[in-house]
Amino acid sequence: MSDPRSLDALRFFERKQVQQLFEAYGVDTAQARLIRSNTNLIYSCGNFIIRLTPASVRTKLQIESELAWLIYLGEKGAPVVRLLSGQEVITIEVEGHKFLGVIFARIKGRKVEAKDWNGNHFERLGQLSGQLHRLGQEYQWTGDYGYQHWNEIPEFHNYPKLDEAFPWGIELHTAVVSKMMTLPAKAANYGLIHYDIHHGNYLLLEDGNLVLFDFELCCQSWYIHDVATVLYYACTHPQSQAFVNFQAHFLEHFWLGYRMEFPIPSVEEQAYVPIFLLYRDLMVYGYLLDIWGGKSLTKQQEQYLKRMKRSIADRKEIFEHL
Repeated sequence: MSDPRSLDALRFFERKQVQQLFEAYGVDTAQARLIRSNTNLIYSCGNFIIRLTPASVRTKLQIESELAWLIYLGEKGAPVVRLLSGQEVITIEVEGHKFLGVIFARIKGRKVEAKDWNGNHFERLGQLSGQLHRLGQEYQWTGDYGYQHWNEIPEFHNYPKLDEAFPWGIELHTAVVSKMMTLPAKAANYGLIHYDIHHGNYLLLEDGNLVLFDFELCCQSWYIHDVATVLYYACTHPQSQAFVNFQAHFLEHFWLGYRMEFPIPSVEEQAYVPIFLLYRDLMVYGYLLDIWGGKSLTKQQEQYLKRMKRSIADRKEIFEHL
């Protein structure tokens, strides 16, 4: 069977049976506009956002578990995207390929701008992260729902591709994972996390508050791992280069917001942040090698991979001296 990503995503909703499926939810797919097509197909459709995930990538149960937590967070007042298709997953079969569909409400907000990239915004990110960690710890799932651990999600398993870029890629990945596993995992410091909070996965409302979306990577891991992920992506924001020591400045304000919702991780746990940053580099690089492999890359994509290779080499040196 061919790769579902080989389908013409731009013409996906031309099929009558697909149109009828979404009409049942009040969605006119004639307005559908493709906005992303990496692993998933993401469409903007009027007041709706449609996400289509190949069933070969994630199971129906995994997506139902993601949606169950998202619904719980919304009920508890967390600022998260609203789900319009409910916990039900829409099953779509096209040309022998199965997709699992979800419908979200379009968030009426805007992307982060340079003027927003300041201490107040970092505190809001901290408070949001702390709130999710608190609610994740309180959340008790039932039935067949389950949440994979960080080293079980599909993105973890791309690491063999690292040897295509580095002769020591797999060896480094193994060493980093082994070091991570030495950090104790207890109820107080390990639980359900979003695992992908960054400025592309939330929007700002008029009052400056955030609304978070894209919970697909949610899994179980250390809370400090989630914090390191927020920091990882914050460091990539263009405006971060304007700070003399962005990481210290960011965390100073981030912890102010975080502690309003949840206890700050211990000093011993915070010492693992450089390790988690390197791990994220390796995970993202392996993922990009998977989705971009064999394709003609744009100049921007090539430059991005080069920057990531330099980042991995720099963080590898730090890791070896920890």
